[in-house]
Amino acid sequence: MIQDEKEKSSRRVVALLGLGVLFVHFAMTSLYTIPSLPAPEGLKKMSRSYIWPMFHQGWQLFAPNVPGYQNDLFFRAYADGKWTEWMDASRMPEVSNHPRIPYITQKVAIRMSNMVKDPERGVYYADDLPQLDKVEITAPYQFGIFYCRQQYKMRFGTFPDSLQLRLDFIVTPNFFTGKKEVEDKSFTFSKTLAH
Repeated sequence: MIQDEKEKSSRRVVALLGLGVLFVHFAMTSLYTIPSLPAPEGLKKMSRSYIWPMFHQGWQLFAPNVPGYQNDLFFRAYADGKWTEWMDASRMPEVSNHPRIPYITQKVAIRMSNMVKDPERGVYYADDLPQLDKVEITAPYQFGIFYCRQQYKMRFGTFPDSLQLRLDFIVTPNFFTGKKEVEDKSFTFSKTLAH
């Protein structure tokens, strides 16, 4: 009987130690994988030193060239005498949840962002304001207008009178600090007739 109590007691101790180890492991892993969690910097450093030896190659093993930013294409339309709210061109739940729609939209956004960054035909600044007139005469921009015009027709059944596109650059945070090294940028293009 005394031996049964000792066994139960030792099992409880082992179970509590196991739970304690699991708790510490999950806490350290959470602090490492979600750097925005509120915690003292010393604890975050401990979590990095805890995780780093186990996963020292990090994401670079699977994605050695992580893009520095993501670009998203938005549009709004002028129809029936008013402008709509900005609509995400990659989401069309009213029409279809087909997985190719975000893929095609991303291709359009990438072509437009490459044109925005082009040294000769891309964005330039005058009085610290981005000038997009060179981009607006390129094929990627015109295809973006066509694509968003078609999306509007698929959503609402008619073509809009005018369209306006917006291209957002969302910077990828630093893997180790979780902070962005530069600010996100958003380029709003001129209003364009959609006929």
